[in-house]
Amino acid sequence: MILSMVASANTDDIPPGAYTNDKLRLGSIAVTDGAIPIIFNADFFVRDSDGLSRQQNTQDLFILRWNVQILKGGSVVRTINKDEPILPPFTWEQLPRLNGEGTEPFVKVISTISWDLKNEQGQAVPGSTFAYQLYIYASIHKTDRPTSLARFRQLPDSSTPME
Repeated sequence: MILSMVASANTDDIPPGAYTNDKLRLGSIAVTDGAIPIIFNADFFVRDSDGLSRQQNTQDLFILRWNVQILKGGSVVRTINKDEPILPPFTWEQLPRLNGEGTEPFVKVISTISWDLKNEQGQAVPGSTFAYQLYIYASIHKTDRPTSLARFRQLPDSSTPME
């Protein structure tokens, strides 16, 4: 089975590699597609901002939401969402600032999404070549009122087969 990331022609899309407010980064994405289910493993980094490191005192809930859209022939056949709570104890990493001047602390979040090769209706999707798009969001939930911290759409410069 071959999976590849695809670029989109939507003018509303955030450009590949762009980050909003430098609060959210994709560290890596790995796809294991030799068996069912297909597994998407991702490492994300969320900057220590808006009270992330103080959340034990504030009772705010920080969430990293990501979704994978599976495409066949350019059409979305399945969208899989996952909310990953960002909870202590944290794994901290110093990442370079986007302006190249020094580093700053980010919390590493590891998450996994699996796909069972079925469409939104639960039917098997025929074929052996698919593409996917990845969307990532981070938000703070304060007393049931979500506030978006950052969002970006990670797309490659070109489609790359992943086996």
